[in-house]
Amino acid sequence: MSRLALARAPAGAARLKDAVVHAVRGIMSGLPCLPGEICLAGNTAMTCLALGLDISGLAAAPYRVDWPGQEVVRLAPDLPGIYIPPLVAPFVGADVCCGLLALARRAAAPNAPSLLADLGTNAEFALALASGDVLVASVPMGPALEGVGMSQGRLAGPSTAVAFEIVPSGLRPVLFAGNREGGVRGVSGTGYVSLAAKLRRLGVLEESGRFAKNSVSPLAAKISEGLGEEGGERCLRLGDVTLHASDVEALLKVKAAFCVAVELLLAQAGLSFAGLSAVSFAGALGEHVDRADLEVLGFFPPGGAAKIKAVGNASLTGACLAARDDTARQWLAGLPGRVKQIDVAGAPDFQRMYLEGMRFAS
Repeated sequence: MSRLALARAPAGAARLKDAVVHAVRGIMSGLPCLPGEICLAGNTAMTCLALGLDISGLAAAPYRVDWPGQEVVRLAPDLPGIYIPPLVAPFVGADVCCGLLALARRAAAPNAPSLLADLGTNAEFALALASGDVLVASVPMGPALEGVGMSQGRLAGPSTAVAFEIVPSGLRPVLFAGNREGGVRGVSGTGYVSLAAKLRRLGVLEESGRFAKNSVSPLAAKISEGLGEEGGERCLRLGDVTLHASDVEALLKVKAAFCVAVELLLAQAGLSFAGLSAVSFAGALGEHVDRADLEVLGFFPPGGAAKIKAVGNASLTGACLAARDDTARQWLAGLPGRVKQIDVAGAPDFQRMYLEGMRFAS
């Protein structure tokens, strides 16, 4: 939303487009030859910003898509033509469409009904049904899963805790790339998910997200010795890492938004979570997060983690297919007619569902 706001300021849209053109030129300069065409698979907002299109329909409610994509355009005269896959909804764009293409072309493609989820600051979902129809939804989740905005949040890298282990002495951070030497200078999104899940397993964190007053085991009691206050809020000190109550609240907001979106999609299709054949997690988070941790935190019902499959950068895989394969573009061209958007925030029961989701329970 900050980029959309900048695009509405004087010369803001031009600055953003120039940044994209500069980046693409840099990529092209490193290639042995100039490609005939490029495929750009981004979300609707980022695609429109890259092309310098009017973004007024994305900047304020009621949101709308003013340009549907599915064309070859020019980013700059000296660059190859750029194929833009369909932009099917205000915040579900070509990246999700290419992800669906990649899954459909896999040798072991998931059977319908299946759910594709790409989690980040904004989460996009696509529920593929046996009829061939696709229900899509998006929901803002905030940057917590990317390690941003948390008290010690940091992108994955050296000296960053990306997970936590339960050991006899308490909890031990697992540093990026398996390095356990040196201190912790930050915690990634997956690290916070792992930490909260381990504390839930030990009973140090209650279902409500509050730190437990009474310990249920000697190990929990040892960990709880780190409870205190900092900056006027409750916190738990674990060596180099401090978990604040506001960090837990941010995770709960992510969990609640995720659960509401999935619940509304399933309700629209008349399905239960048990009726899904698979849940494909795309992106870096899906590849690195422990699905069992997500289940412990209530993202899925008990046993739901077994349905989760990491599919990596499915959007990039689909974009590579669309860049060189006319049949892939034909498949994408038929997608908008099969897509129906579900308005998550506009659902009558959204507020109730969201508040109910603000607990570490399914």
